[in-house]
This record gives sequence, C-alpha cells and structure tokens, in this order.
Amino acid sequence: MRSYRISLLGALLLAFVTPAFGQTPAGSWRGVVVLASGEVEVEIDLEQSDDGWSGTLAAPALELEDLELGDLAVEGGSVSFTVAGLGNGVRLTGALSSDGGKLTGESAESPPGAPPATDIFLFELGDLDAWEPAPPVNITDRDGYDNQPSFLPDGSGLLYTSIREGQADVYRYSLADGSTHQVTDTPESEYSPTPTPWDRAFTTVRVESDGSQRLWRFPLEAGEPWLVLEDVQPVGYHTWLSSYTVALFVLGDPPTLELVYLGTKTPRRLADSIGRSLHMVPENGHLSFVRKVGERWFIDAFDPWIEKEYKLVKTRPGSEDFTWTADGRILMGEGSKLYSYRHGPRAKLDPWVEVADFETFGVRDVTRLDLSPDERHLAVVGSREVSPPPTPAPHPFELERQ
Repeated sequence: MRSYRISLLGALLLAFVTPAFGQTPAGSWRGVVVLASGEVEVEIDLEQSDDGWSGTLAAPALELEDLELGDLAVEGGSVSFTVAGLGNGVRLTGALSSDGGKLTGESAESPPGAPPATDIFLFELGDLDAWEPAPPVNITDRDGYDNQPSFLPDGSGLLYTSIREGQADVYRYSLADGSTHQVTDTPESEYSPTPTPWDRAFTTVRVESDGSQRLWRFPLEAGEPWLVLEDVQPVGYHTWLSSYTVALFVLGDPPTLELVYLGTKTPRRLADSIGRSLHMVPENGHLSFVRKVGERWFIDAFDPWIEKEYKLVKTRPGSEDFTWTADGRILMGEGSKLYSYRHGPRAKLDPWVEVADFETFGVRDVTRLDLSPDERHLAVVGSREVSPPPTPAPHPFELERQ
C-alpha cells in the first residue's frame, strides 16, 4: 500500500538571459523564489572552469544543501539549468541588471502532482458463464482517488478509501439507498479498510503523524479506535484469516508477507516479493497472494497447516489484484476486461476465460475487485480521465549577487 501526498520536492528549471555587455552569471546569487507552498530563499552558486560550467543550489529553510545543477548550459548571454529537489518544477527567466549585480524576472511553477484519479463502479453480477453486464453505478463519480472497496459482511454496503484535499479517510456506501457518508475524519490518513470477522468494526492501515504505518481497529458506528499491532510496521495491506490471525503486506525492498497471531503479536515471514492483493481461499482457508518472480507473476497459496506454498495460476499480464468467488473461481482484471480462472482440466489449456469487457461503460484500467457476500454485486475500480490542474501564475523574482 501505498499513501498518495503532494511533495515539495521536484525539479527547478532556471533560464537567465544576460545582456551583451560582457557580464557573466558566474558567482553566488541569493534571493526569494515563490513556490506553491510559499516563499523560499535560495542560494545559487555558478562556476566556470576549464571543464565548463557547474553549480549548486541551497534552500536553508527547507534543509536543502548543495543540490547539483543538471543540464547546465551557457550560450552567449544566457544560462539555463535544472535542479532536482525544489518545488513541483519551477522555471525562472531573468536578465542581469546593467551593473551585473542583480538577476530579475519571473518564475513559473509547474502544476502540483496528484494521486491517480480512480472511481468505484458497482455492477449487478449474474451467471459468470453467461454474464451480460448492465451499466454499472459509479458510486464515487468525482475527480480524485476513490479506491480499495471492501464489502461489509452483512452485504449492506461497502467501505472504501477516498483522498480529499490531500487527506485519506474511510467512507461507507449503502446499497439500500445509494447514500455515502464519511466514517473516519482524523488528522491521520486511513487506507485499506477491511471489515473484521468478529464484530461490527473494521481495521485500516493508518499513516500516523510521524509517518508510521500500523494496523488500527475502528468501530463501524461510533467509538475510539485502538492500535492492533504496536510493533509491526510499515504495513501496506492486510486480510483476516480468522478472528485471531491476520496476514500483512509489509513494505520494504522487497515487500514481505507476514502472518501474525494476535495471541503473540509476533510476525512470521512467509514470502517476499509479493503483490498487494491478499485473500483467503474460500474452500480451504488457505492464504492466497501474488508472488512476483521478475517479470513472471503468479497467484500462489499458503497452507498454514503443513506450512507449504504452492502455485495456482500465472496472473494476467501486469495485473496483481484479484478476488475469489464462493465456488472457487478467481476473478482478475486486465485493461477494461474481467477474466475468470477455475482449477480443472480445461484450465491447463486456457487458464483465463474472458467474462466481460467494461469498455462500453467507460471502465478502463481495472485494478481492485470485491464481491458482495451474496455475490449479487461486484465492485470494480477503474481509472478516471481528468483535466490537468491549471499552471500556477508566474511570480516576479530578484536575485542579488553576493
């Protein structure tokens, strides 16, 4: 799992145009540049040697020092360069004053980055062997990140994560009346809401104020949350195998699969180089997950009784999200299409069977999937086309030679 934030780090492109009176931009410069986050003082050092031009940039207030200038070029009376580490991408264009003591002009910052725009589509599911899907209900239908759907055990609705104004919280959609209401409203961010198997609550990966990512439990209605696993982090995703056993995707290089018994709260590593989708196999209670072996990805399963991992099927190309049906089928998306896999003799010849193509409904780049308990509804996450944010207006700047 992963959390999506607008960073102050990016790339800075400056282009100074010097008049043709013999002045050179070599030396140290100091002044204020306006970013989306506010004004920041920068210190720029430009140097010419027999090997050409070089330079560095510092922004003490942001604790940035000696950022090397890249793509540095000086031609006649102009100089341009880039530096990774400041703003969302800023371009400055200026000119030397008549005495060569100042560089003045305008700075223009690139639009800020944003998390991917996704929507959650709700389909009424029919017989998978002859399903002709009707138009789905887009239960989010807004620009921004709406993702990670998880149906409630009673089938009354589903939980999902929504990022609004840079803040990730959990929302609940009701199937009865199509209403949506916010469940968490905290200074922290909550991801991957997953109903607990033993009470009316859910667990979520919470990004805490210090950046820790740990597993927390929230009441579904009202009440205070509590920390489930104090010492296990950074958690990305999870699933419950029972009321006392939870499987975790733990971030790292590579990410690892950890199994934790709540009685001991001591994680046991089962595998590494895994995908984010974790599910219990309906027919036997085994744990299924995606194992990534280079470019080859497989859906594997782990039998906790004999502690053995075994392969089920190779994934659709580039896909790592899947879900199970009660009769033992695996559903997985690729592009705008939904595929089904069922173990058996036919699967040896053609393991994945196309179930539906959602392109007609504008549902593309299918990723996460979830089935309602009665298997009458299928939640599908697809990408959303949005207009790029407007480019911020340019701001004047002035750098003085030191």
